[in-house]
Amino acid sequence: MNKFLTKMLPVLLLGPLAAFTIVGCSSDLNPINSPATDNAKQSEPLESPNPYPQLTEDQLNNLIPGYRILSVDERAYAHDEALDDQSSRFIRKTVGGTVTHRNNGVQIGAWQLWEDRTITVSTPYPGYAIVDFYPHPYRFNGCVRMWVDLTYVQLPPGMRWDEMAFFYVNDDGTYTRYWGQLDLNARQYIAWPDHFSRYIIAAPTR
Repeated sequence: MNKFLTKMLPVLLLGPLAAFTIVGCSSDLNPINSPATDNAKQSEPLESPNPYPQLTEDQLNNLIPGYRILSVDERAYAHDEALDDQSSRFIRKTVGGTVTHRNNGVQIGAWQLWEDRTITVSTPYPGYAIVDFYPHPYRFNGCVRMWVDLTYVQLPPGMRWDEMAFFYVNDDGTYTRYWGQLDLNARQYIAWPDHFSRYIIAAPTR
Protein backbone atom coordinates (compact mmCIF):
# COMPACT_ATOMS: atom_id res chain seq x y z
CA MET A 1 0.00 0.00 0.00
CA ASN A 2 2.83 2.38 0.84
CA LYS A 3 4.47 1.56 -2.48
CA PHE A 4 1.22 2.37 -4.28
CA LEU A 5 0.94 5.76 -2.57
CA THR A 6 4.56 6.47 -3.39
CA LYS A 7 3.88 5.88 -7.09
CA MET A 8 0.64 7.86 -7.12
CA LEU A 9 1.96 10.86 -5.15
CA PRO A 10 3.43 12.71 -8.22
CA VAL A 11 0.15 12.21 -10.09
CA LEU A 12 -1.90 13.48 -7.20
CA LEU A 13 0.31 16.55 -6.86
CA LEU A 14 0.58 17.39 -10.57
CA GLY A 15 -3.09 16.78 -11.40
CA PRO A 16 -4.44 20.04 -9.88
CA LEU A 17 -1.49 21.99 -11.32
CA ALA A 18 -2.22 20.72 -14.82
CA ALA A 19 -5.90 21.54 -14.45
CA PHE A 20 -5.07 25.07 -13.24
CA THR A 21 -2.75 25.60 -16.21
CA ILE A 22 -5.45 24.64 -18.73
CA VAL A 23 -8.10 26.82 -17.10
CA GLY A 24 -5.73 29.76 -16.71
CA CYS A 25 -4.83 29.82 -20.42
CA SER A 26 -8.23 29.07 -21.90
CA SER A 27 -9.43 32.70 -21.74
CA ASP A 28 -6.75 33.73 -24.22
CA LEU A 29 -8.24 31.42 -26.85
CA ASN A 30 -11.22 33.73 -27.30
CA PRO A 31 -9.91 37.31 -27.59
CA ILE A 32 -13.33 38.83 -28.29
CA ASN A 33 -15.87 37.69 -25.71
CA SER A 34 -19.57 38.30 -25.28
CA PRO A 35 -20.61 40.57 -22.41
CA ALA A 36 -22.12 37.44 -20.86
CA THR A 37 -18.67 36.09 -19.90
CA ASP A 38 -17.21 36.40 -16.41
CA ASN A 39 -14.63 38.92 -17.62
CA ALA A 40 -17.38 41.08 -19.05
CA LYS A 41 -19.28 40.92 -15.78
CA GLN A 42 -16.22 42.28 -14.02
CA SER A 43 -16.22 45.21 -16.46
CA GLU A 44 -19.92 46.02 -16.09
CA PRO A 45 -19.36 48.94 -13.68
CA LEU A 46 -17.25 50.55 -16.42
CA GLU A 47 -19.94 50.13 -19.08
CA SER A 48 -22.39 52.72 -17.77
CA PRO A 49 -22.51 55.26 -20.61
CA ASN A 50 -22.73 58.98 -20.11
CA PRO A 51 -25.07 59.90 -22.98
CA TYR A 52 -24.39 62.93 -25.09
CA PRO A 53 -26.94 65.76 -24.91
CA GLN A 54 -30.23 65.07 -26.68
CA LEU A 55 -30.80 67.61 -29.43
CA THR A 56 -34.07 68.99 -30.73
CA GLU A 57 -34.71 69.57 -34.42
CA ASP A 58 -34.15 73.29 -33.95
CA GLN A 59 -30.85 72.67 -32.15
CA LEU A 60 -29.68 70.31 -34.89
CA ASN A 61 -30.28 73.02 -37.47
CA ASN A 62 -28.45 75.70 -35.44
CA LEU A 63 -25.83 73.70 -33.56
CA ILE A 64 -22.52 75.27 -34.65
CA PRO A 65 -22.40 78.99 -35.52
CA GLY A 66 -21.48 79.51 -39.16
CA TYR A 67 -22.01 75.83 -40.06
CA ARG A 68 -24.84 73.45 -40.74
CA ILE A 69 -24.79 69.69 -40.23
CA LEU A 70 -24.71 67.78 -43.49
CA SER A 71 -27.60 65.47 -44.24
CA VAL A 72 -27.39 61.73 -44.85
CA ASP A 73 -29.39 60.10 -47.65
CA GLU A 74 -32.07 57.63 -46.56
CA ARG A 75 -30.30 54.87 -48.52
CA ALA A 76 -27.84 54.69 -45.63
CA TYR A 77 -30.66 53.20 -43.53
CA ALA A 78 -32.05 50.79 -46.11
CA HIS A 79 -30.60 47.56 -44.64
CA ASP A 80 -31.16 45.45 -41.53
CA GLU A 81 -28.59 47.31 -39.46
CA ALA A 82 -30.82 50.36 -39.69
CA LEU A 83 -33.30 48.68 -37.33
CA ASP A 84 -30.98 49.69 -34.49
CA ASP A 85 -29.12 52.95 -34.03
CA GLN A 86 -25.92 51.39 -32.67
CA SER A 87 -23.51 48.45 -32.81
CA SER A 88 -21.42 47.20 -29.89
CA ARG A 89 -18.56 44.77 -29.36
CA PHE A 90 -16.74 43.56 -26.27
CA ILE A 91 -12.98 44.00 -26.79
CA ARG A 92 -10.05 42.69 -24.78
CA LYS A 93 -7.32 45.21 -24.02
CA THR A 94 -4.56 42.70 -24.86
CA VAL A 95 -5.88 42.16 -28.40
CA GLY A 96 -7.82 45.22 -29.54
CA GLY A 97 -10.41 45.13 -32.28
CA THR A 98 -12.68 47.01 -34.67
CA VAL A 99 -16.28 48.14 -34.19
CA THR A 100 -18.38 49.41 -37.10
CA HIS A 101 -21.91 50.71 -37.54
CA ARG A 102 -23.33 51.80 -40.90
CA ASN A 103 -19.73 51.93 -42.23
CA ASN A 104 -18.64 54.30 -39.44
CA GLY A 105 -16.13 52.77 -37.08
CA VAL A 106 -13.11 52.69 -34.81
CA GLN A 107 -10.01 50.50 -34.84
CA ILE A 108 -8.37 49.98 -31.46
CA GLY A 109 -4.93 48.44 -31.13
CA ALA A 110 -3.69 46.06 -28.47
CA TRP A 111 -3.15 47.75 -25.09
CA GLN A 112 -4.88 50.96 -26.19
CA LEU A 113 -7.71 50.14 -23.79
CA TRP A 114 -7.00 50.33 -20.08
CA GLU A 115 -9.30 47.38 -19.43
CA ASP A 116 -11.52 44.91 -21.29
CA ARG A 117 -14.77 46.63 -22.18
CA THR A 118 -17.62 47.15 -24.59
CA ILE A 119 -17.17 49.70 -27.40
CA THR A 120 -20.21 51.19 -29.13
CA VAL A 121 -20.69 53.17 -32.34
CA SER A 122 -24.02 54.95 -32.71
CA THR A 123 -25.85 57.12 -35.24
CA PRO A 124 -28.44 58.77 -32.97
CA TYR A 125 -30.00 61.15 -35.48
CA PRO A 126 -30.96 59.48 -38.79
CA GLY A 127 -30.62 61.94 -41.62
CA TYR A 128 -27.80 63.89 -39.94
CA ALA A 129 -24.06 63.27 -40.23
CA ILE A 130 -23.56 62.67 -36.50
CA VAL A 131 -21.75 59.67 -35.00
CA ASP A 132 -21.42 58.95 -31.27
CA PHE A 133 -18.73 56.73 -29.77
CA TYR A 134 -18.97 55.08 -26.34
CA PRO A 135 -17.94 54.75 -23.58
CA HIS A 136 -17.99 58.46 -22.94
CA PRO A 137 -15.95 59.97 -21.51
CA TYR A 138 -13.03 57.66 -22.23
CA ARG A 139 -9.37 58.38 -22.97
CA PHE A 140 -7.19 55.79 -24.70
CA ASN A 141 -3.60 54.79 -24.19
CA GLY A 142 -2.50 56.57 -27.36
CA CYS A 143 -4.51 57.49 -30.46
CA VAL A 144 -6.97 55.18 -32.23
CA ARG A 145 -8.08 55.18 -35.86
CA MET A 146 -11.65 56.38 -36.26
CA TRP A 147 -13.66 57.12 -39.40
CA VAL A 148 -17.00 58.55 -40.46
CA ASP A 149 -18.54 57.23 -43.67
CA LEU A 150 -19.23 59.74 -46.44
CA THR A 151 -20.96 57.42 -48.92
CA TYR A 152 -24.43 58.87 -48.34
CA VAL A 153 -23.48 62.25 -46.88
CA GLN A 154 -24.94 64.95 -49.11
CA LEU A 155 -22.95 68.04 -50.00
CA PRO A 156 -24.81 71.27 -50.71
CA PRO A 157 -24.89 72.18 -54.42
CA GLY A 158 -21.67 73.79 -55.61
CA MET A 159 -19.64 72.78 -52.53
CA ARG A 160 -16.49 70.66 -52.60
CA TRP A 161 -15.59 67.90 -50.16
CA ASP A 162 -12.51 69.76 -48.98
CA GLU A 163 -14.75 72.60 -47.82
CA MET A 164 -16.57 70.48 -45.25
CA ALA A 165 -15.60 70.60 -41.57
CA PHE A 166 -15.30 67.91 -38.90
CA PHE A 167 -16.21 68.74 -35.29
CA TYR A 168 -16.25 66.98 -31.93
CA VAL A 169 -18.15 67.99 -28.81
CA ASN A 170 -16.32 69.03 -25.64
CA ASP A 171 -17.41 68.14 -22.12
CA ASP A 172 -18.82 71.64 -21.69
CA GLY A 173 -21.05 71.26 -24.75
CA THR A 174 -19.00 73.45 -27.10
CA TYR A 175 -17.69 72.17 -30.43
CA THR A 176 -14.09 72.08 -31.66
CA ARG A 177 -12.99 71.57 -35.24
CA TYR A 178 -10.78 68.55 -35.89
CA TRP A 179 -8.38 68.39 -38.83
CA GLY A 180 -8.17 64.82 -40.06
CA GLN A 181 -7.77 63.08 -43.41
CA LEU A 182 -10.30 63.16 -46.22
CA ASP A 183 -10.12 59.86 -48.16
CA LEU A 184 -12.45 60.18 -51.15
CA ASN A 185 -11.45 56.77 -52.52
CA ALA A 186 -12.68 55.07 -49.36
CA ARG A 187 -15.44 57.67 -48.90
CA GLN A 188 -14.28 58.32 -45.35
CA TYR A 189 -13.19 61.13 -43.09
CA ILE A 190 -10.46 59.68 -40.90
CA ALA A 191 -9.34 60.91 -37.48
CA TRP A 192 -6.86 59.73 -34.84
CA PRO A 193 -8.33 60.90 -31.52
CA ASP A 194 -7.11 59.89 -28.07
CA HIS A 195 -10.63 59.98 -26.63
CA PHE A 196 -14.21 59.20 -27.58
CA SER A 197 -16.69 61.93 -28.41
CA ARG A 198 -19.59 62.89 -30.64
CA TYR A 199 -18.40 63.68 -34.17
CA ILE A 200 -20.19 65.86 -36.68
CA ILE A 201 -19.67 66.60 -40.36
CA ALA A 202 -20.77 70.10 -41.28
CA ALA A 203 -20.44 72.66 -44.05
CA PRO A 204 -20.04 76.43 -43.80
CA THR A 205 -23.22 78.36 -44.36
CA ARG A 206 -23.21 80.73 -47.31
